[in-house]
Amino acid sequence: NDPAALERQMHEFLKTAFDGAAWPGIKVTRSLVEQHFPEFVQALWDTMKGPLPLGEDTFLSALEKLTTNSPSGRESRVASFFEAIRDVLFTTLPSTGARVGRAS
Repeated sequence: NDPAALERQMHEFLKTAFDGAAWPGIKVTRSLVEQHFPEFVQALWDTMKGPLPLGEDTFLSALEKLTTNSPSGRESRVASFFEAIRDVLFTTLPSTGARVGRAS
């Protein structure tokens, strides 16, 4: 029940989509969320049902567990979610080579 801790953990989780690099500016569309967010939610739910530290926030612990998986050991549904995010970016970038800023 700590919004600041949730924000920090979500930030850590999402930055692994770009291997720790800053997120470039992207437009998240409704179709991206509708098609791929359920995979992430199911992966998080399944992780929450597994072994987690006692006395800790279940949601934050599960999110941390998904965050700390190495790219080679990343949960396949999370990897698919991140791939969809990267695909949106790389299919919408202009071919000018212009620098893309970080989304907030």
